Formats: sequence, structure tokens, C-alpha cells
Amino acid sequence: MVEPEMAFYDLNDDMDLAEEFIEYIVACVLEDRQEELKELERDITRLQRVKKTVPEKSLMMKRLKYLRRMESISSGETISAAQMKP
Repeated sequence: MVEPEMAFYDLNDDMDLAEEFIEYIVACVLEDRQEELKELERDITRLQRVKKTVPEKSLMMKRLKYLRRMESISSGETISAAQMKP
């Protein structure tokens, strides 16, 4: 669990921080654990697209408003990634 001190952050700032943290972790895994990933025969192309440093190939993290998601769960609706905004 990460508990950063973030005075005056709003929800978007929180989500930006979480995304940056995930990108950092993925970058470290790709850099430091290549052998393990090869041994596990993992396809790392999706992990490589998590980086924001390559915007044209980036796997943008999608955001969905909480209320919208709760409504979709209640109704049994499936929401595709295309319906979410990056």
C-alpha cells in the first residue's frame, strides 16, 4: 500500500499519481526482470505500451466515473474500453 502525502490534490491528481506509480512499476519490471518474463514465456507487448513516454504507442489508462460504473454493475451492462475516456 502506498500512502503519499498529497495536500490539495483532487481526484484527477490522485488518479494521475496512481497511473504514474503503475507506469514506474511496469518500467522497473521490464528493465530488471527480463529473464523471469522470458522464462515464464510472457508476452510483454502490452506491458511495453503502458509507458507514457511513447504517446503514439501508449496504452492510455481509461477512466470511468464511479456513478456510471455503479449504474452499469446494477444493470448488468458491460462497458467497453472505447466507452471510457483516457
